[in-house]
Amino acid sequence: MNKILKTVIIILCAGLILLACAGPVRLHKARKAADEYAVSQGIETHYAVGDQISSREDLLNEIVKLAEWEQKTRTGINEAFHYTDKEYETRDTQSKSGYEKEEELLSFAMKEKWRKLRGSLEDGVEEAVLAVFEKSGKSYGLDRQAVLTCYKKGRFPKIRKVMQAVEKGAGLEAYSLARYGLEEDWSALPMDIAYGLRPKLIRAGCEADLLSAVKSNELYEVSRAVGSAESFEKRYNAGIDGLKSAKAKEERLEYANRPDVPAVGMSTSQARSTKLGAPTRTTTEHGSWSHKKHTYGDMVWEKGGRQIFRAHYFDGEIQDIYDTRNSTATSPWASSRKSSSSSKPSFDPDDHDIEAYYEDNRDEYEDYDDAYDGFLDDEGAWDDY
Repeated sequence: MNKILKTVIIILCAGLILLACAGPVRLHKARKAADEYAVSQGIETHYAVGDQISSREDLLNEIVKLAEWEQKTRTGINEAFHYTDKEYETRDTQSKSGYEKEEELLSFAMKEKWRKLRGSLEDGVEEAVLAVFEKSGKSYGLDRQAVLTCYKKGRFPKIRKVMQAVEKGAGLEAYSLARYGLEEDWSALPMDIAYGLRPKLIRAGCEADLLSAVKSNELYEVSRAVGSAESFEKRYNAGIDGLKSAKAKEERLEYANRPDVPAVGMSTSQARSTKLGAPTRTTTEHGSWSHKKHTYGDMVWEKGGRQIFRAHYFDGEIQDIYDTRNSTATSPWASSRKSSSSSKPSFDPDDHDIEAYYEDNRDEYEDYDDAYDGFLDDEGAWDDY
């Protein structure tokens, strides 16, 4: 009996051991199948650097080739495993025990293999960048770290798009694709490469962009084109035909788009930027009422020693305007007056005994704060207190 029992126990233990191993074994088989599938697709994540890099042009062309290879390889990996760049950017914390259905395990192993290949591609590109600069022996004005950063920040595809435009002689298209971010070496790399290989074409693209913007007669477009051209000119020390005239057009459009004069509701900064220009002088006063501090005063514009416009502001906003540009009257205020009902009188509570006012009018106000607000509106009582 004891012998039979021992045999049963041995058999049970062996079964448990086999069961415990079954999960990892099944998971291993799924991963092996994914590995074999990857091999069958001929996916290679190591870049072979060119044999000769002895000039700046060689170096730039090698970076272009690397960008092309990276895009082709990345696309190949994604298509082979039916995943996308967006999915790769999403963190995946999924795990499997090995006891799931066979289809589920294989799907998990395929996705896991896809992620590993994408990671291997990233390592391959970074290793290639280092190898390219080592083989060149010179940087030729390029920053190796900027190239690495350009790749890590996902700007390599922009290099390919810009160079596709360059290859078909589309200077304006190439310039338009690469004109942003010229202040930083890593973000300027697509333009650095395009200009380094085809300077005349890219300069012509910049000039064409300026001309198109000027013809649009739109301030936003002209300002955008001028800003880009100035950054381009500064980075490459390249004289750009038409930049000076474009800047003059920008100034004319900016002036034409300004309001003629300050208006009620404008901020004080807006009032300083009308066609009247900056005010000749500005007065400033401070006061407190309704438990708040306020700033108010006047902005005055003069011409030939005569006041032509005045704007009263309250807490940073224009409340009243006095337009005397065409007035021939002796009084400087003999003109139309536009007012805002939100204007507040000049009032300093320190000059008045509001507590006494409250004591004399307790039947009209619920408390001191109520009396404070009432006193503010009761201008006739100010002289009495």
